Amino acid sequence: MPSPSPSLQVSRREFEKIYTRLGIKLYPENEVGESFYNEYIPPVVRHLEEIGLVVHDTSGAKLIWPKGTKQEHPLMLVKSDGGYNYDSTDMAAIWYRLLEKQADWLLYVVDARQGSHFELIFAAAVDAGFTKPSTRLDHVGFGTINGTDGKPYKTRSGDIVRLADLLDTAVTNMMNGTFDEEKGAYESWKCVGKATKELEAELSAKGPELVNPQLAEALKSKTTFEEEEWATFKVSGHL
Repeated sequence: MPSPSPSLQVSRREFEKIYTRLGIKLYPENEVGESFYNEYIPPVVRHLEEIGLVVHDTSGAKLIWPKGTKQEHPLMLVKSDGGYNYDSTDMAAIWYRLLEKQADWLLYVVDARQGSHFELIFAAAVDAGFTKPSTRLDHVGFGTINGTDGKPYKTRSGDIVRLADLLDTAVTNMMNGTFDEEKGAYESWKCVGKATKELEAELSAKGPELVNPQLAEALKSKTTFEEEEWATFKVSGHL
């Protein structure tokens, strides 16, 4: 694999900061971009043709109709003009992950609206013999995050919201906020008796807990994101 470009290296460093705060660990050997799978698409398509899964429609497109799905449309491996698409890439990717990387369990954390797509991809992988009886293939679908206006969440100025900024806001507000007195907690983070810098460092490391209030919503449903409520989340107990 060619060395990553300087811009990609910068992006990865910044992503890692966020992942660390959220308690997520990524391994470089398993981290590849979508274009990584391009070279595998032609041989995977040929293999699927050889085992008889591919059918040609009247326009010349190459399709797969996986068995046992509720979908009324096929996967399109190759378009009528000979080009590839997301179906092509995802079939090459699932082949690589299951047969080359020998994965036992694949989790696709993608918008819930892609459920029908992954139902077809998973079924096609089974039909193609890419899986073992013990293999697990799961789509972890999530709903859209909207503002109080019902539209995709943005700042008041219309800009995209940076997760790092939201985490920083939550930490700052928690530093100045109060605990739940009904649970016998301290009135303020500062009453814990720790130096501000030390306390801030501990709070900054609690990324997964900071986002729990919003994650408590049903995973696949649309979530109305209210920044003020989220950023003033109160935690009871001791650090």
